[in-house]
Amino acid sequence: MKRRTFLTLFSGSVLAPAGINYRQSQSATKMDELWLDLDHWLSEHLPEVLADLNSGCSSEQLSELEYRLDCNLPEDFKAFYRHHNGQKGNTTGLFLGLEFLDTDNIYSEWIAWRDLALEDEEIATAIESESFPQDAIKTLYISLKWIPIARDWTGNHLGIDLDPGPAGTFGQVINFGADEDRKFVLAPSLTGFIAWMLDQYQSGNYQANERSLALQDPPNQHFLDVVPLLFGGN
Repeated sequence: MKRRTFLTLFSGSVLAPAGINYRQSQSATKMDELWLDLDHWLSEHLPEVLADLNSGCSSEQLSELEYRLDCNLPEDFKAFYRHHNGQKGNTTGLFLGLEFLDTDNIYSEWIAWRDLALEDEEIATAIESESFPQDAIKTLYISLKWIPIARDWTGNHLGIDLDPGPAGTFGQVINFGADEDRKFVLAPSLTGFIAWMLDQYQSGNYQANERSLALQDPPNQHFLDVVPLLFGGN
């Protein structure tokens, strides 16, 4: 698919909906448990990926990221990054081959999209996308309230959605980027996605070597290629 650079620029910060704090607190506690299990699994099966992970973020680093992105990040996102702040990039990506971004790279990827939008405001609404489920994700090509957490180095991402559609959930995990016109909700939260990913690993549904990590079923060479098959709309 031809790479495009159509963007939509959003202004102003997006706040978490009222009443979400209790659910996010529960989700953050679950995230702590998931990281313990994921660290243990990596130590036994992919120690090179575990060694590639950075140490965790401080509260100050997370507050700085929120300031730079002009947003309030979900509590489970913060819990995730308090354990490990991305990876160094010396081996395959934690997210089924996609690189787990540290906070500096989150910001640099976000800035790249923002700068493209600022170059020509007329392209902001030039292309729409599809949402699966319908109305869960705003049918835009890009939103600056989609925060990348993983990349494939060709302009495509997994990220958290801080400005969902009317049928979506604040903090849901979605695919987006240069080639991702069809956008899917992979999980209603980062906690939900990590739980799903860990289940794939623990059940043996993966294939890996030093430079590659992917699902075994369905067969693929790029996780984003099988997102439609896994999460609907194929």
